[in-house]
Amino acid sequence: MAELKYYIIRRLATFIPTILGILLLVFIISHAIPANPARLWAGGEKAKPEVVEAIKKKYHLDKPYHIQFMLYLNDLIHGDWGQSPMTKRPVLEDLADYFPATFELALVSGILIMLIGIPLGLVSAFKRNTWIDHVVRILALVGVSMPVFWLAIILQWIFYYELDVFPATGRGISPSHVYTGLYLLDSILSLDWKAFIVNLQHIILPALTLAFAGIGVIARITRNSVLEVLSSDYIDFAEAKGLVGLQFYRHVVKNASIPVITVLGLQFGMLMAGAVITETIFAWPGIGSYTVNAISSLDYPAIMGSTLLIGLVFITVNLLVDIFYAIVDPRIRF
Repeated sequence: MAELKYYIIRRLATFIPTILGILLLVFIISHAIPANPARLWAGGEKAKPEVVEAIKKKYHLDKPYHIQFMLYLNDLIHGDWGQSPMTKRPVLEDLADYFPATFELALVSGILIMLIGIPLGLVSAFKRNTWIDHVVRILALVGVSMPVFWLAIILQWIFYYELDVFPATGRGISPSHVYTGLYLLDSILSLDWKAFIVNLQHIILPALTLAFAGIGVIARITRNSVLEVLSSDYIDFAEAKGLVGLQFYRHVVKNASIPVITVLGLQFGMLMAGAVITETIFAWPGIGSYTVNAISSLDYPAIMGSTLLIGLVFITVNLLVDIFYAIVDPRIRF
């Protein structure tokens, strides 16, 4: 356990420089745009000069870039993520409203990736060079190659326009009691089954769109990892000892799980960060839609805040994955 504790401490030590690097990169890119955000926030070309100057002073836009960045970091240390000049609300309040929708969408998509991608990869590996293997590999290739926006439009056309099975846009309805902000979970906790059915219908298409590429990636990683384990000497030894049936498959899957766990963690972080297109097409009220609106209006506090939140989620997920496969394979702790 001591090795695991020191391993976690070492991983936690990478949090601060990683977050600082993310913030610095986003700050440089967002401020490199040749535009006048203060005038845009004041109402455009018709804005009064004194109003523009007041906004510049309020948001420190009249100071050099390095001073702006240091002031932002100082505010972060004191728990102030800034105020959005477009919504006129603290960025933390905006993120608290939008984050549950994105987290729920990413969570359902991650579940679909695990439930579909891993079994497909296992079947493809154990049925190597059969027609089943070829079909799974083609599906995985299509999943990785198909553009997200194209898949979203196709699904909307088939399941909404042609079949009228699932709604094309929106998140659904709020359950009778909101506990976590996750509509599906809150519907179950409040025993509001009507809201659960409606919300489930609304999330299926965007979740499937977001998960489709990840299913292909996980299927391919699982197949390759299992095949690599099957070709190992210790598997030949296990077979020679008479290890067959369910015990044999469990032995193979456990040893092949490390790459799969790693990629699953990366996929969840990418689901959080890559939901912009999906949320825009399906009018899903999450962080992606909020970030798009922030970018179009040069809302620096909102851009920095949403990036920081996604970065924190991404790093936290990676930390949990690292801890998990350090438990699965004790050699990693060293």
